[in-house]
Amino acid sequence: VDYDNTVGPIPSIQTNVDLNNPANFGWTGGRLNIQDERRRTYTKGVRGSAVWGDPHLNLHVGSAYDIVYRRIRGFDASQQWQNAVCGNNPSVFLPGPNGQPSCQGLNQPGAAPAGYPSYPAYGTGYTAGQAGPVTYAGSLIPSGAPLQGFLRPGPNGYITVDWDAFRKASNYDAFHDAAPETGGANTGASGGALREKTWGIFGEVNGDMDVGGNRLVYNAGMRWVKSNQSIGGRVSIPDPRNSTDPDGAGPLPTACPGGGANLRDGSCYPNIINFVYTEQSYTNWLPSASAAYHIGDHAVVRAALSKTMTRPNPANMLPGLNFSSPSADQGSVGNPALEPYLSKNIDLGFEYYTGSEGYFGLAAFRKSIQGFTENRNSPPLPFSTLAQYGVTYDTLSPTQRSAIDARGGPGAATVILTQQTNVPGKLNINGLEFTWVQPLDFLLGRFGLNGFGFNANLTIVDQSGSGSAAGLAVATGVPPRSRNITGYYENHGVSLRLSNTFSKGFQASGPGQNGISAAALFTDDYHQWDFAGSLELSKILGMRSLPDLTLDVQNITKEAQRSYFQFPNAAFTYYKPGRIVMAGIRGKF
Repeated sequence: VDYDNTVGPIPSIQTNVDLNNPANFGWTGGRLNIQDERRRTYTKGVRGSAVWGDPHLNLHVGSAYDIVYRRIRGFDASQQWQNAVCGNNPSVFLPGPNGQPSCQGLNQPGAAPAGYPSYPAYGTGYTAGQAGPVTYAGSLIPSGAPLQGFLRPGPNGYITVDWDAFRKASNYDAFHDAAPETGGANTGASGGALREKTWGIFGEVNGDMDVGGNRLVYNAGMRWVKSNQSIGGRVSIPDPRNSTDPDGAGPLPTACPGGGANLRDGSCYPNIINFVYTEQSYTNWLPSASAAYHIGDHAVVRAALSKTMTRPNPANMLPGLNFSSPSADQGSVGNPALEPYLSKNIDLGFEYYTGSEGYFGLAAFRKSIQGFTENRNSPPLPFSTLAQYGVTYDTLSPTQRSAIDARGGPGAATVILTQQTNVPGKLNINGLEFTWVQPLDFLLGRFGLNGFGFNANLTIVDQSGSGSAAGLAVATGVPPRSRNITGYYENHGVSLRLSNTFSKGFQASGPGQNGISAAALFTDDYHQWDFAGSLELSKILGMRSLPDLTLDVQNITKEAQRSYFQFPNAAFTYYKPGRIVMAGIRGKF
């Protein structure tokens, strides 16, 4: 393989093997995955408020009670499906830590082939009461011509699969519908549940008065909020029965996990799964105040102070370990003690109205955030460290076992564990925003060109940390500079808008990505042109009941979205959505 990441937005990868020729592919070193994710969410609550006074001075009080519930469940039948399709199709499936056949596409019916588990202890321990021997029926889709018959040259230089045919031949639907629940999902989400109860009470004073011949509108209030969180997650631990003799007939021959010729193979109990709940409760007082002072008929000065709260991400608070990385080199450990962010905010603004809907605005803001979080990585740990969480070699997915083998096997491979923690210092975010909305009738109207105009805004953001947060905490997904500009024409039943958006490249994740403490994800600069237009034929032609015609074109210049892994030439994602054209007709009868 010749890999060159200096030649453009994505690497150039050349091989001496035609990757678009099905004849060059076989099962050895391959794998199958069949995973699913199911979610259930519901919310319910009650709220009410009351106002005393008039528009010039009033008291507004209220309360709310909300319940939010979310459950994520992952399902995985990858090993079962793989055993049947390319693992010579054993007559039974035994979960880890019992051994598993390799994905080689063998078609050898009968006894276990060399190197494949024969499960000598089958009928004892976990499989007590079942009779053997275990036999093999041959892979549903053997290697060689049978497998290659399902492969096709792909449109992008890499083979693809005749999925409908492969699905039927491999009994995909049956395995999918019978998939057992697991701790994670193919989306990377951790299985778990969140139930949050929130009580809130607020009171505020609102006023509208004359000061120095000008109008002053203000409000000031306080919100009290209390949250109780119950967060549940799957915790897996080794079954203690694996340390005892499965039939009690003599000394323990060897310990589970099994595999290969291990005399315990076939009797080992799978991990014990407990669904553990942790409880978290916190209370906050959140004051706020704002005022708008009108200067004459054209200008307004605004100011606001507030304290706000952002709850921690429940996915980072799940108990136990999430070890769903396909490369089996990193896992995440939940932190049930995460605290919410608290932010003190200052906002100042000035607006000048130029007539009609036109105005110019300038706003400045500052946020000082305490309790911001970061991902902290452990030093490289032996893979055996994960046994305390119920993760052993034989409990891994086929993909993960291949990755462990490539790094020297379970006795040599290391892993890194990541946990999110609150940063003791502060994250400060300062910003400026400019807005200008301007119809151009005052310039072009004298030429009979009414209806033209534009609107534009520019946002500039600067972030800095202090104390222990210096250089660590960062609000991800926030570009340091972004702008939007739209030119429009709206008159006589014609509406035309051409807009351009731009965002400067920004940090898209915290550090600690892929187990590397200093590495984060970043995005490239991005800009996009869009067009939206409509014609009201009834106005244009002066005839009633005619329909409207619409045309929208998104991403006119076919811009691509790209992110990279710490270094600009290390492409992480590259997405080309292309140009989208939508034409429509709208009317009524």
